[in-house]
Amino acid sequence: MNAHKSVFKTSSLLIFILMFNFSCQETPVEPLQEVQGEMGRLKSNPFSVESMRSALDHLKEQNLYSSFPTKTIQISGATSYYVRFTPRTEEEFYTLEADFGIEIFDEPLDSDFLDESYVEPPLPSAESSHYYTTVDIDYPFDNGVPYQILYAAYLPLEDELLVQQFLDDRGPISEANDGVEDDDLSCELLAYVYDLESQSLIDNGYGHLVEPFDCGIDNTGGTGTTGGTTITYPTDKYGRITADDDVLGIVPIEGVKVTTARFLSVKSSYTDRNGYYLKQSDHRGKRTRYKLKFERRDFLIRQRNWKMAKVKGPKQTGLWNYHMPIDTKENFWSTIFRATYHYYHLDNAGLRRPPQKGFLKRQLKIKASWGIAEGNTHQPWRGSLGIGSDIKIFEDVNTRNTLQIYSTTIHELAHASNWNFDNGYFWAEDRISESWARGVEWVLTRMIYPNYLGREWTGNHYTPIVADMIDASVPRGGIRTNWGFTDSRDMVQGYTISQIEETLNNVRSWDEWRTRIFNSYNNVTENNLEALFNEYR
Repeated sequence: MNAHKSVFKTSSLLIFILMFNFSCQETPVEPLQEVQGEMGRLKSNPFSVESMRSALDHLKEQNLYSSFPTKTIQISGATSYYVRFTPRTEEEFYTLEADFGIEIFDEPLDSDFLDESYVEPPLPSAESSHYYTTVDIDYPFDNGVPYQILYAAYLPLEDELLVQQFLDDRGPISEANDGVEDDDLSCELLAYVYDLESQSLIDNGYGHLVEPFDCGIDNTGGTGTTGGTTITYPTDKYGRITADDDVLGIVPIEGVKVTTARFLSVKSSYTDRNGYYLKQSDHRGKRTRYKLKFERRDFLIRQRNWKMAKVKGPKQTGLWNYHMPIDTKENFWSTIFRATYHYYHLDNAGLRRPPQKGFLKRQLKIKASWGIAEGNTHQPWRGSLGIGSDIKIFEDVNTRNTLQIYSTTIHELAHASNWNFDNGYFWAEDRISESWARGVEWVLTRMIYPNYLGREWTGNHYTPIVADMIDASVPRGGIRTNWGFTDSRDMVQGYTISQIEETLNNVRSWDEWRTRIFNSYNNVTENNLEALFNEYR
């Protein structure tokens, strides 16, 4: 549904929104002092530069690396800051969570080292919360959210000079493994990092946290259970994300972000087309926190309450499988994500992509309203301020199946894409914009659900005319679904969805659209366009 007629009819409002969007840019917050002596913070910091240098001296004394002398390795300084952000409002929280350069956690990442006397500092207001992460040493801190640098840290795999030194000398584990990411580093480097961190843990009184290490662990595949089905994991794949689909059965979720955190080290990877993700090399075989986020650079899925749709996984050693059963909010999120990822990143029949994040262009936000029927809408001005959600998709529990949620998401994204290249299209007849979105919905949904017949012509605005201009002989889903080329009311065929999209720019009336299509392409059935358009008048 394109709910653009009731509001936003004047250019003055558009100008106001654009001016407001620029005026609401957050001003940088000056960094607070690094926390010193916070009650019970740490008995001793195993990740400080001093601790790591001391641990390195111990390794050099042991001369463990005959093939790569440790005497050539130096620790020049801190690589990262361990930070506590304290957003005070929903807007600040969203700004923080939408910062694509960091991964935030709602519990201290150094909790394994905290003294029993440690208590979280008081919050400035009832709306505020503490969130923790590590950032690069040159992170700009320009997102406007209050923060404290808890301490500087040295994380070996964030030391670019060290990593490059090992890679130049030793090379990757296996050049034949095309699936291994760039940071799947040489085994000798992983062993060095393990030894260095372990020595520092021991030196600082945390020897009980040292875990056994094997460079090949989690790298040989194996079997696991997903959705009740036993699967075999390929080499270099460390877990799988799947969901139930009441039409297709169990489906992999491609493109979602899986984040792991081990102590202060935070890493992320994305699932592939089969739902597998890579557990980052330096976390392999070690106890880590897991988190799943329904987000990409260009878009994110929100929960009903404005927070990002995400799953807090376990803290465990070894791979993490996660399956989302039908009729759960996580399954609902995953279906919306699948459709959105399809439109943005997969074969979309040559259509323009929906709005993409870039210079002065914000991330598209989709609100997933689980458990409430509040309407499916695209309203671009809601997101123009950088806070609201451009699209809303609802699910009143147990009333809509995954196919319906998928197709509805495609429909609303078609509106977003249309707006992106013709932001005056809200002045066009509703019959044009809704018929177009129904057509995109029909084409893209059938790429995943081949038996999808489309939805029936409703309210005069939601016509299947786009399908009628494309189809040759397609089964009808009902008396008011697209006629199919064999019907006397539809004697048009052979246009493509991308051709039809090219005719939409600046079209405002039904007859103008028909004329634009007629004049734009040579089609043997074009003389029947007028009759077809008249059928849906």
